[in-house]
Amino acid sequence: MKNFIGLSVLVMVFSSCGLFFIDGAGDQAVSPLALTGGATLSTDDHNEKCPYVLRTFSGTNYLFFSSDRNGSYDIFVSIMDKDGNFSPPVAIPAPVNYTNTKELYPVVLDNSPNFNITVIRISNAVTNVYTYTINQIALTNSGTTYITAIAPKGLSYLNSYLVAGYGNNTAVEYFFSSGWVLNGVINLSHNVNSVHGIYLQYTNSDSLDLYIEGASENGSLQLTAEGVLMHSIPVSPYSTNLPFNISTTVYQSKFNDISPFIDHEGGFKVYFASDRYGKGNFDLYRYNIYTYTTLPEISEMYTSLGIGNLVFMNLVPNQLFSGGNISFSINKTLDNRLFTLKAYCALDNGPFTEMSGSTEWTGFFSSVPAGNHTVRVYAIDVFQGYSKTNVTPIIMTN
Repeated sequence: MKNFIGLSVLVMVFSSCGLFFIDGAGDQAVSPLALTGGATLSTDDHNEKCPYVLRTFSGTNYLFFSSDRNGSYDIFVSIMDKDGNFSPPVAIPAPVNYTNTKELYPVVLDNSPNFNITVIRISNAVTNVYTYTINQIALTNSGTTYITAIAPKGLSYLNSYLVAGYGNNTAVEYFFSSGWVLNGVINLSHNVNSVHGIYLQYTNSDSLDLYIEGASENGSLQLTAEGVLMHSIPVSPYSTNLPFNISTTVYQSKFNDISPFIDHEGGFKVYFASDRYGKGNFDLYRYNIYTYTTLPEISEMYTSLGIGNLVFMNLVPNQLFSGGNISFSINKTLDNRLFTLKAYCALDNGPFTEMSGSTEWTGFFSSVPAGNHTVRVYAIDVFQGYSKTNVTPIIMTN
């Protein structure tokens, strides 16, 4: 691998997904995943597929995927750097990987100091789902192995459920209880082999499920997209679900595209595998859904939320502080409407730094000299929209 995919190819990148528009932003194009230093992560002569990005509580970010570079398909892991590039991948040792079996579709949860990892294993044409607890450093087994006798074509994780695709127009949810136990089904518009999604709670009462699917469409393997808006109403049944199928006719791909994964926190980036390089094998790529909120299905709702509202801090203009320390917080919503994903603060003209928190964000400055100062805060909402910056004057008395 490989040369960068040019804009002429980009026009054909995604079939069945009006989610991915072209506006001339070349830095947003589809690109193969790269190692730190510039080489490509995927190999020329083998397959890499089933990407899964894990952002841990410690701040270290991982890419798990499946590859047959060692013979049969095994699960590999790589660490993502701050620029979105990756360390050389390593195979996870037994018992996660076995010789002459196929391990596919890793789903990995952070349970520091361990990972909980679930994979599809195919052995002698028999498919089961295996769940392990492995040490985050040594990657060795450190807990009970659970075997679930189901045979999905693909796996993902959404809203605390394992989500399995079986090649039809439903995805099946499972919860964990000494193995994966049936919870319910998600009705979809496409015949999906795998489906990954994100859940966006964007107000106190409304939410959105967005699904990106690896589907069988018109004799090839394609990425499709659809969603469900969940809106609260004041009378029984008190909520209404509004499914929408994202348009499918404009961005047709001549390639096979499979096993998508959405990295929401990374900026609505879709990781997927494709055979577009031309040697018949699958490689890993990444694409940014940078026009997400321009979708007809989303834009009206998005506009009505008042994107760009101000972040409200618990600071009073010209509030007095002493001792050189300033502490403050912001609520989880922008203008009590749109939920926040990240928040950043700065003192005077200094650099912005990320605030800590998830439902309430807190900021702290120390060794602040006496005098007049300003605290600046902005936030990024769950749709990756930026708020206006709140600039509040304060006074340090000593």
